[in-house]
Amino acid sequence: MEKKLAVLMLIALMWSACQTRHIRGQYYTAHELIYEIEQDTVPIYLKVHFENGEVIILGKDWFIDSSGNCISGYGERYDAQRRLVEVGYQDVDIDSVVLFETNKELGETERTRIGALTLIGALDIGMAIYCIADPKACWGSCPTFYIHPELDLHHSDAEGFSSAILPCEEYRDIDDLNYWESSTDFEITMKNEALETHVVREVELLAIPSLKNQTVLHGSDDQFYICDTTFTPILARAEEGDILAELSSLDKVERMSLSDSNYLARKEEVFLEFNNSESGEIGLDISFRHSLMSTYLFYSFIGYMGHQASDYFALMQTDSSYLKRLKNGVEKELGGIDIYQWSEEIQDWIPAGSVSETGPIAINRQFVPLPYQESNTRIKLVMSKGLWRLDHVQIASIERKVEPLVLSASSVYKNNTNDSVALRLLEPGGAALTTYPGESYTIHFKLPQGGHQLFLSSKGYYLEWLRKEWLDEENLSKLIQLNYRPKAYLRNEAMSFKNYEEIMESQFWNSRIKNQIFSYD
Repeated sequence: MEKKLAVLMLIALMWSACQTRHIRGQYYTAHELIYEIEQDTVPIYLKVHFENGEVIILGKDWFIDSSGNCISGYGERYDAQRRLVEVGYQDVDIDSVVLFETNKELGETERTRIGALTLIGALDIGMAIYCIADPKACWGSCPTFYIHPELDLHHSDAEGFSSAILPCEEYRDIDDLNYWESSTDFEITMKNEALETHVVREVELLAIPSLKNQTVLHGSDDQFYICDTTFTPILARAEEGDILAELSSLDKVERMSLSDSNYLARKEEVFLEFNNSESGEIGLDISFRHSLMSTYLFYSFIGYMGHQASDYFALMQTDSSYLKRLKNGVEKELGGIDIYQWSEEIQDWIPAGSVSETGPIAINRQFVPLPYQESNTRIKLVMSKGLWRLDHVQIASIERKVEPLVLSASSVYKNNTNDSVALRLLEPGGAALTTYPGESYTIHFKLPQGGHQLFLSSKGYYLEWLRKEWLDEENLSKLIQLNYRPKAYLRNEAMSFKNYEEIMESQFWNSRIKNQIFSYD
């Protein structure tokens, strides 16, 4: 208990130190730490975070030297407790930096050298009125992928590394494209449709040789399965009654409930029954995605950090225990979709596995091998009310496991122009391709002869652009509660989310960043 109090006191001390060390009573943004007079316009700044907690704040004339290894400019250096240490000309070794923050539109050199580590204060690029009125309803996504790029965002085929919000969170994400290809050429378009910086390390195609009528599934155990027979449910019931029509086909007609008004992690149950006699080894094939509750909670989290958001993100980048606490807090309380199978022998529900994938845009499809080979399979799904959308659930009979062919891109096009640099950056072991709002890349692959079921593997992370409307909601007490008392936070926030829940949907989809709104070229 004493250790926890000490940590809370340290956080509070750092927070107050960031606000009260100067002539005026309060300082909220980085530029106010440099300029101590009222300004008619917001000056350009660069805030530089180091692993030891120190910060340098440079003024508008900062620049990257010709070697690309150093940033120079006039500014102020602060220690980890935000005490002013030095004022004057500063030289910063880029490789020593944990994170940057700026409100400047980055040029090509700046993008190449520091873009992958820079939080950007959202520039005025014509954000939708929906986003301005309700900032928690702003569109947000990681890279979205389209087989048919002319279709709207409701038809995106994959959403890459949804929960990787910082470089330290980078991971590989595999998405089922639900697509069978018989030709030797395949292309997919990757878009940045949000106020975010996307840092894409790799994009690869996983191809499973198969017949067109075969079902190939990616398991929660990261294995691939060819399944010879599938069984749709004969019964599907939830609290509201019969939901069989919503779950019987992969058609984007989804079943979703509204959240509980007293506790956002309140659980609900969905009961399914299948007639799968003589099916042998089986598994549950489930297609699902998040509701906008996760978006609301994430944007609230950023808002509570307020004008010290980049300080907290730098802390997360250097202190793994901070992120671990978040994941073991609110995220654990909300949970995934827990799967139970009824055992006739034991006469009880037995845990069979769980599925979970962050992101409200593209539908995820996962396969969970089941522990019992019952001829009449009964399944119970347990999940937080209002958090998940279910599109399709079926039982599949396993024929065999298979290994995918891993294919790298053969070419990459940006704006219909062959981009050899982007191709090199996306290759395994490449330096990573950094993309900005409105940009899109068409990635081409060469497939072997014969038919293949296709999956997409993407690796990387993204940095959310900081929006003034969020930062104005700075609230240290809620941030501490979210970190240390997640159950209380999810109770206290339930009614606030209810105020957004039924209107957030249209606002979210209408605040998407259109392709090529602006260019950094």
